[in-house]
Parts: sequence; structure tokens; C-alpha cells
Amino acid sequence: LEDDHGRARWIKVHGIPHYDADGSFVGYRGTGTDITAAVENAHRMHMLNRAVEQSPVSIVITNLEADIQYVNSRFLEVTGYSAEEALGQNPRILKSNRTPPEVYQAMWTALTNGGKWEGELINRRKNGQLYWEFASIQPIQNVEGIVTNYLAIKTDITQQKQSQARLAALVEELRRSNEELEQFAYVASHDLRQPLRMISGYIGMLQKTLGPGLDDDSRSFFGFAIDGAKRLDRMIIDLLEYSRIGRQSTPQDQIDLDEVLRDSLRHLEVAIDEVGAKVTVTENMPVIAGDRSELVRLFQNLVGNAIKYCAPDRKPKVEISWRHHGAEWIVAVRDNGIGIARDDLQRVFGIFQRLVSRELYEGTGIGLAVCRKIAEHHGGRIWVESEPGEGSTFLVAFPKAGLGEPV
Repeated sequence: LEDDHGRARWIKVHGIPHYDADGSFVGYRGTGTDITAAVENAHRMHMLNRAVEQSPVSIVITNLEADIQYVNSRFLEVTGYSAEEALGQNPRILKSNRTPPEVYQAMWTALTNGGKWEGELINRRKNGQLYWEFASIQPIQNVEGIVTNYLAIKTDITQQKQSQARLAALVEELRRSNEELEQFAYVASHDLRQPLRMISGYIGMLQKTLGPGLDDDSRSFFGFAIDGAKRLDRMIIDLLEYSRIGRQSTPQDQIDLDEVLRDSLRHLEVAIDEVGAKVTVTENMPVIAGDRSELVRLFQNLVGNAIKYCAPDRKPKVEISWRHHGAEWIVAVRDNGIGIARDDLQRVFGIFQRLVSRELYEGTGIGLAVCRKIAEHHGGRIWVESEPGEGSTFLVAFPKAGLGEPV
């Protein structure tokens, strides 16, 4: 039926036939009871029951003695037990003896004090297979506030734990491999310099001894040999530097990039003066968590490259600026140099990558690889935007998290 407000009402009707004095049927006599609330409650209970049964997590209800009184379908699926096998049992049927005893002690301390407990358990399925669960257990109270039952909601986290274990193993393997590689690079580079110095020394002595009798070709050959030895020594030194970056823990010192850039430019004063380069720096650079010496090297390399790789017909011009970008500070080093082809924008950061002739521009091809390693060691990243003949802009992003604003 509908009430005066147009709302549907459920009515329970009870009627009996009514007869007159002559025994003739004249109608029914009865009563009607509004049972709308009861019907709606029944609908809600039915919906709640479906939700619990179809829940993606295990649901268990026990009495105060921890005897299982209810389990949903997910519990049966996860554990392998049937409802008949589980009901009336204690949850210890799942115990694997792999969960530390103190976990259970903490659980029962919380529950007996009327509190809630959450934690991880290593349980055993009916077939003996171990599995991980994250459980949330709390008391159920009646209308008088008296605890009558315990409710456990449990999520099977076995796959997550297995994935975490695999990831941890891979991370450890990668860490060990990187450590071994860096150690190898350091030892190899260090040990290579000694015989190289010996070779260079003997070549120099031989050139000095034979000097008066050498023809032009021989002098050129000696020059090539000495120059090659010097380049190799420079490469070994750069490789040593590359191997050292990141060997310490993540840097946490608060570093003012204004001071870093002043130090970087001070190291480049001679090179800047020699070519008449113009370098401008935006003031009030941000403060980041970092390693001062690594950051000085990073910007010294970027500015040094900007000065070096400039067309012969123009004076080098370098602009250093910064900006906010979400959770990062981005520092840009822009130049008016020879630029980089689009296909080489990623390759330029590879170790020993040279994109121009050594006869035109000196270098070992390690500088930008060092820059990338330093940026990544600081939790950041580096990339370049460029067009051939139009100059390049190298951008370094540093995380802001927990750091100060520009000063």
C-alpha cells in the first residue's frame, strides 16, 4: 500500500469471514499490521549477508572461547576447509608455528583489554601449504556494551610477500653487482695508472735520448705516443671519479646551490677568461639535500662543456637559471654552442660517448655520464633539449622533499 506521502508500506493482514444472523456471508473482519520496518530490516540483512559471503576478504566470527561460529566463502576458499570442518573449531587449526609467539601475545593482550589488533600471520592451509595473512581482529559488543564475540577480517597477502621477497633479492643482487663493478673499476683504474706512467716515462726518456737523430716522422710518432698516453691517463682518472660517485649513502646535507655554482665557476676561471665566455647565474638558487663536492663537479662539467663546445665564430654564452616544477627544483644550464642532434640526446649521457671529433674538441666522453650518475645519486634526473647549431639546455631536476626554500 501507499501512505499519504506516497511511500510504499508493507501491511500484514489477518481476516476471518463474517456472517449475519441468518448465516449469510457478508464479508471479512480482520486486522492489518504495518510491518514495513521488519521487511526493510530483512532486506538489509539479506543484502548484508550477500555482501559478507561475496567479500574478497576472509571473515570469521568466534565466541569468547575462540570457537568458530561463522566463516564466509572466502575463508573456505583460502584455507581449503569446508564450513562443517571449520565451525566449532578453534582458529589454531590454521596455526603454522611460524608466527612468532609474541605476535599472539600482543593479539590477546589487545583483545582481552577490549581493543583492536592488526598484524601479519603465517598460517597453514588444510593441505599443509603456508600462506601469509594480514588480520584485523576486534571484539563485538551487544546493546549493553558487553563483548559477546570476536570478529576477524583477514586478507591473503601471500602473493605480495612473495613479490616483496623476489624484489628484495633482486635489489640485493643489483646492489652487490654494482658494488663489485664499482670496486673492479676502481681497482682496475688505479692499477692501470702505474704501468701507464712507466710507459710514458720510458717514451719520454727514449725521445730525449734519440732526439738529435730523429727525423720529422719519428718525432711525430713519439708525439702521438705521448699524447695517447696522456689521454689514456685522463680517461683512467675520469673512470676513477665515475666509480667513486654513489659509493656513499644518499647525501643528506643541506647544500646552497648558489655556493655550489660559485665554486664551480671559480674552478673554471681560467677557461672562461681564455675564450672570453659570458656566464650569468640567476640568484637565490634553492637549497637541496646533497653532496657538495659532487654537485660542484656536476655543474663544473656542464658549464665546462658549454664553454668547450662552442662554434669558433662566436663567444660562449652560458645562462644558469632555476624554477619550481611540482615536487622538484629544476636547474637549467643553457648555452649557445654547437648543439646536439635529436638522435643523440639520450646517447650523450653514456660513458665514453663522444659525438664530435677529438681533433676539434678534447675530452674523454665521461663528463656527462658523471653528471647523470651524480644527479641520480641525489634522487634526481638530467636531460637535454637541443637543436644542432642552436645551442643546448641541460636540465637537472632535484627533489624538494623535506628541504628548504630558496635563500
